[in-house]
Amino acid sequence: MKSLLRVLSYLKPYKKAVSFTLGFAILTTLLDLIPPWIIKVIIDELVDGKETSLIYWIVVGLIGVYFLRNFLNYQRIMFNNRVEQDVVFDMRSNVYKALNQLSINFFENRSTGELMSRINDDVNYVERIFIDGVEQVVTAVLTLTGITVILFYLHWKLALVALLPIPLLIWGACIYTKKAHNLYHTVRESAAKMNSRLQDSISGIREIFAFNRQLHEISRFEKKSREYCNSNLEVMSLWAIYSPAMMFLGSLGTALILLYGTGLIHAEEITIGSLVAFIGYLALFYT
Repeated sequence: MKSLLRVLSYLKPYKKAVSFTLGFAILTTLLDLIPPWIIKVIIDELVDGKETSLIYWIVVGLIGVYFLRNFLNYQRIMFNNRVEQDVVFDMRSNVYKALNQLSINFFENRSTGELMSRINDDVNYVERIFIDGVEQVVTAVLTLTGITVILFYLHWKLALVALLPIPLLIWGACIYTKKAHNLYHTVRESAAKMNSRLQDSISGIREIFAFNRQLHEISRFEKKSREYCNSNLEVMSLWAIYSPAMMFLGSLGTALILLYGTGLIHAEEITIGSLVAFIGYLALFYT
């Protein structure tokens, strides 16, 4: 928790830009909830044959929502990227200042490549996890809350059926997070060792050529590079299992909705447009 607060403190000088970023993110999220409802209205109006002249205006409104949503998303990306780069700059500067205050013994026990990796790779990692994470958490909570409310408003029984895969999704996410944390730590350590090996080889290139050690150094670097590749492959393999599995569990919710929802249409408890909107909101929920 202390680490999170420490990282978030870097956002204080950029409160205005952060506010704009979160504001645009919230507006974009809210606009994402409108199209499925508009599609519901269009389908129900077409099927019932009522006020068909309004459909053209509804379609124009739908196009307007899509345009505004993407325009606000453009603004969000621009503000977010600016904040990210400013924070990364501040972090790197502070790390470099801290390095200059350390004793000589500290540098004697560590390679230059490892220190360079810490300044570059680790700072970028912290920025992605904590800075991007704030925006993603806010939009995710808002999206899930909004969709859940709408689903229960449309039909509470159907909403309960749609949410049946949620416990399995949460269980899978917990397992993935735990394993991925350890694997990503290994990736960062492997990257640091590879960069250290590369920097040491470049700085000592004259000695390498003088003693004809090129093949030996190539072999040493390739060993570290292979370790880095293998650690990345482990992360990708875990994601290759997790992502399809979660998508399959999410599709189970859609299948259950189609099965149960079709019966509700025949019983005239919901309209076709409501079922289509339900599926649309469910797609947003599980992505």
